[in-house]
Amino acid sequence: MSIKKSGSILFASKVIKTIFDIASIMLLSRFLFISDYGIYRQVLISQQLVISILTLGIPNSALFYLSTERKKEYLTNLYVSLTSFSVLVLIISPFLADLFDANFKVNFFKNNVLIISLIYSLGIFSSATENILVALNRTKKLISYTLIPTFFWFLGLLFYLIFEKYTILNILVLLILRYIIGILLLISFTRKDINFRYLNLKMVREIVIFGVPIGLSTILGMLNKNVDKLVVGYFVDSVDFAIFSNGAYEIPFLSLLTSSLFTVLIPELKKLKDLDNVQKLKELWIRSGNIMVTLMIPIASSLIFFAKPFIVFIFSEKYLASIPYFRIYQIMLYFRIYVYGSIFVATKNNRLFLINAVYSLIFNLILDILLVIKLGPIGAVIATVLTTVFLVFLQLFNIKNILNIKFSETFPWINWFKSIVVTVGINSGFYIFYSLFSSNLLGLLFMFLSFVVSFLVLSKLVNNEILKYVFSVLKIINLKK
Repeated sequence: MSIKKSGSILFASKVIKTIFDIASIMLLSRFLFISDYGIYRQVLISQQLVISILTLGIPNSALFYLSTERKKEYLTNLYVSLTSFSVLVLIISPFLADLFDANFKVNFFKNNVLIISLIYSLGIFSSATENILVALNRTKKLISYTLIPTFFWFLGLLFYLIFEKYTILNILVLLILRYIIGILLLISFTRKDINFRYLNLKMVREIVIFGVPIGLSTILGMLNKNVDKLVVGYFVDSVDFAIFSNGAYEIPFLSLLTSSLFTVLIPELKKLKDLDNVQKLKELWIRSGNIMVTLMIPIASSLIFFAKPFIVFIFSEKYLASIPYFRIYQIMLYFRIYVYGSIFVATKNNRLFLINAVYSLIFNLILDILLVIKLGPIGAVIATVLTTVFLVFLQLFNIKNILNIKFSETFPWINWFKSIVVTVGINSGFYIFYSLFSSNLLGLLFMFLSFVVSFLVLSKLVNNEILKYVFSVLKIINLKK
């Protein structure tokens, strides 16, 4: 299968899964008690941290070793590695439960340690599935792996709704069953390649050691992403945590959009760097920034202005208190024009990128603690935004030195600032009309219209490549009809 086709299947499966995950959040936030929903979010955060720390980069090792000619030998040893870490988590789960209970000031983790340990353990074993199927060229199987457990999960939530069984424990048991179904599918897809005569402890060690450097980067990224929630969780109860976590909500589709573009760009950036063609590299970097400006800035402005109807639509009116957090949190989107790590990867400056992540984590942790003590949970949101700005400027300064260019050439500053001014103006106009009606449904309509108008205007003023691409796709669809 071609890279383009594999990439399309991978992207499509992620989009479908994301849609159902958002729909699941909409159900859970409406039908769980706020305190139970807060605990559910705490469990998910703890799981993300445990998986990122204790897998030690094994998912990345899977992609590397299963792409070699000895893939069958490595597959068996990879499964042994994942099983070993899964068993390890089962053993240390009581300690982890005490740790998270202490941080969130609850007793839920220890009181339900068996369920928690299974979620952690199964999550670790499942962490490399996507990379395993891609490396073994079983990309089509990804659709089944993604959709079957996701549909089961969503239908289970609907079943609980119909029969009024919405409890936190039932939800977590359903999550465990979702993992089990996924693991059974993975084993069925790869069972012919599993052969225990290939078991080799040296290979197991090789797989683990290879993933450690990349795993450290993943750990730092996950800590940076969740440090605000850990700090807030220490100072507030589960109800206030639920309100905060919904306010600190990152739209899943946005990371898919940016990562998709810059994953494609990395090879081209690397080629230009290898050819020492800094001028072309700089032009491509700025061009990609201008492309994302036309999309990310309109989204950011629309979400900030129309935060209320969006929060009510996703989480219900129970979480109106999340709106101030959400508005401030979306300011980060103005700065997420780039996947900044792509330039570090393309120029072989991974170590520098890792150092930046350490600085960012320290800055974020100190600022979070100080501002939460001073301002309460909203201080954590402010700290996260300030940390994002700090990291962006730090990375731009590094990019300036790496490419030996001016700081003004590292970012499309003029178009970026112009786009913010234009979109704020457009959204202000639509917001005035919305304020006359105060209808959440109309608010969503005005949010969509303000985004579309902003996007069209910026396509005219800044860059029209996305608009051209949309028209070309529509043209192809019409021709097929």
